[in-house]
Amino acid sequence: MRALATRWLWQRGLALGLLVFALYALLAPPFVTDGDNAEFSTLAATGGVGHPSGYPAYVLWLRLTSWLPGSTPAHTAALATSILGAALVVVLHAACRAWGARPGAATASALVFAIGPIVLRNHIKAEVFAMNGLVVAAVIWLAAAHGPLRGARRTFALGLVAGLGIADHLTCVLVAPVGLLGAVRGVREASSRPPTESAERGEDASNGPLSGSSYGGRRSAPLAIGLGVAGLVAGLLPYLYLFAAPASLVSWGSVDSVSDLLHVFLRKDYGGPGAFAGSDKGVDVVANLAALGAGLARGWLWLLLPVGAVGWVRRVRAREVTGCEPRAGWIALAAAWLLCGPLLVLRFDIEPVGFGLAICERFYLLPLMMLAVPIALGLDDAYDAVARHLPPRSAPLLAVAGAIGALLVAAPSIRQVARVHNVAVEQYVLNLLGTLPRDAVLISSDDATYSTILYLQATQGLRTDVTNVQWSMLSIGWYAEQLGRRGVGMAAGPPYPSQQLALGLLQRGRPVFADLAQQRILEMFPGYPYGPIVHLVPLGQKTPPVEDILRINRAIYDRFELPYDLPGPDDELITALHQRYASTWHALGKRLESLGRKQDAEEAYARARAIGPQE
Repeated sequence: MRALATRWLWQRGLALGLLVFALYALLAPPFVTDGDNAEFSTLAATGGVGHPSGYPAYVLWLRLTSWLPGSTPAHTAALATSILGAALVVVLHAACRAWGARPGAATASALVFAIGPIVLRNHIKAEVFAMNGLVVAAVIWLAAAHGPLRGARRTFALGLVAGLGIADHLTCVLVAPVGLLGAVRGVREASSRPPTESAERGEDASNGPLSGSSYGGRRSAPLAIGLGVAGLVAGLLPYLYLFAAPASLVSWGSVDSVSDLLHVFLRKDYGGPGAFAGSDKGVDVVANLAALGAGLARGWLWLLLPVGAVGWVRRVRAREVTGCEPRAGWIALAAAWLLCGPLLVLRFDIEPVGFGLAICERFYLLPLMMLAVPIALGLDDAYDAVARHLPPRSAPLLAVAGAIGALLVAAPSIRQVARVHNVAVEQYVLNLLGTLPRDAVLISSDDATYSTILYLQATQGLRTDVTNVQWSMLSIGWYAEQLGRRGVGMAAGPPYPSQQLALGLLQRGRPVFADLAQQRILEMFPGYPYGPIVHLVPLGQKTPPVEDILRINRAIYDRFELPYDLPGPDDELITALHQRYASTWHALGKRLESLGRKQDAEEAYARARAIGPQE
């Protein structure tokens, strides 16, 4: 029994997985932290179609685990994602072992990966990337020469995992060089002669399939290929959920035909499968590569990157390393890493600064994880180099010491996550909703505001009379129809859809508000600051006197609740939210200063400093 426990807890990484889950569950936030997180937290509670490419495998996982004892829908979805993150670490440990690492090195490598700042912040909240990493880790494990399956079973498992991965996040296809290598191995194993026949012919049986493989000669190759394709099709079945998904508030339209399904799968609303943010900004190659390099270095504590590089190069150059992956595997892994890392980030059209960097960093997770394998082998090499100077049986003690050291190193990551994962985003929306008049319409460009309003309306029933319009989606047919059903239609005349929308609403007497990014609306309609947004006034009417605007905003800001420490200048989305809070008082200060009311202007500037990001 003790040997069995040791085998599963230590050699197979189960103890590591339990430790990581405990940490992730402890840090899982009970509130939403950004737009995608709010969307998936809502889908977990209500069901529906996620934004393209739909992510049905992850949404189904959230629905199946909605019984978890979270304190809020966001917390329940975060716990479900934490399970995936812990499973990823266990499979990554197995992948390192299959590629030739010892248990101690595999444990150290997987643990350092699991507690890195980028990994920690994306695996403890509702997001698709933990499942994506789990899929890629499983492909690396299953494709290894010393992986757990052989022959047709290998090809079927690889196909199944690949299909599930595509049903979660399309970037998993970038690990195709490793997956295809594993599939080729499976086909060859299925069509190889049994070891006894090879031995009679004087051939090396060690290169043949292991005991328990599928045999049957050349005829087994088509069977292995067919099972691989069958596994792929089975893995894609979660996409059928999109046909049955309920039309919830947050659902990205509905899927009623194969054409609709392909439209979502190919991300047509975002410009196609190769598009990133779909903005008209150019790609800063140098900035993106530098940000990727810095993210990888931080995730691997700087010192471990050269350890992994040396281990990788050694195995690519070596003709054969006993018990390790052959050269072809390391070359395939390098090709997959290039696709998932440097070549992918060259597509990014978001500036890697502030919250834009946080968006980009989600796509660093795969190249970060793939480095765990060569780093584990590099740690083994380093241990071998110094082992003769160490006492006998020192490996377990070194592993325990390394694990403790890694947890101590995790402290900065935990502090960083605590800074950017707090209630600020949800509270910002609560503050907005608490000040808007009945039946108000807010036209905004912020995914976090839009999705969080839907989250609070769908899961808590808060301010369902308020309609938040995401202006960038006005050109999407189903979205315009949905707004029309909610009584939010457009008027003819103005050249731009956002202006048509505002005009139609104001003509019908709806209270209309816009965020500061709606430049075309703000150029056409008069308006005045109303908290961190702008209250629009119908054409031909005047805005209130400045004294009334001051009185309105003092009353609004005095009602705002900020139950957290104010952010600094580099706290990403939370910093941006507090810049919005402060922008109203900056604008009022300038206006008062132009009117010669210096004392009132100083009061406005003081309010801006008090609520804005703190230096």
